[in-house]
Amino acid sequence: TVRKTILYMLVLAMVLSVFTILPISAGAVASVDMNIDYSPTSLVSEGRISLHISVSNNGDAIEQASIIVDGRTVANLGSVSSGETREWSDENYQITSSKLGQDILVETQFVYNGETQTVSRVINVAKKQPTINVEASVKADRTTVPRDGKVEFTFAIDNQGDTAIEDCTITAS
Repeated sequence: TVRKTILYMLVLAMVLSVFTILPISAGAVASVDMNIDYSPTSLVSEGRISLHISVSNNGDAIEQASIIVDGRTVANLGSVSSGETREWSDENYQITSSKLGQDILVETQFVYNGETQTVSRVINVAKKQPTINVEASVKADRTTVPRDGKVEFTFAIDNQGDTAIEDCTITAS
């Protein structure tokens, strides 16, 4: 019987050590994912992009969800149920010159079990080198000019590049 008592105590000690090593969890989890699409991904100078953000809740319900872009709250989503996806878009989101080539922080902030949590991503709108493609043309209103006759010329500049051209001058020699 002493052997049985020792054996029972060893088994009980092993069982208790398993429960001590492996904690038991309640199973409640916040699992929020954020996807971001933006276009164009590069600009020559400051301009506007199309920005689309989707927030998917793959865990338990969350509350007070919001989307924050570059430190500014752009959307208050409120409560988001389990399995629900919310979306926000801005077809004309302004990118300033100082933000070109810089990481822009995009966050989804929410409350889960009384704690504020954040999911973060970054976008980076690259600074693109300008493409300059200018063509100049000239047309005369006639091909033959009599003595002391006059010819009217029409000058045209066609800018096929992606950069505005200012103070353009045509010089003829």
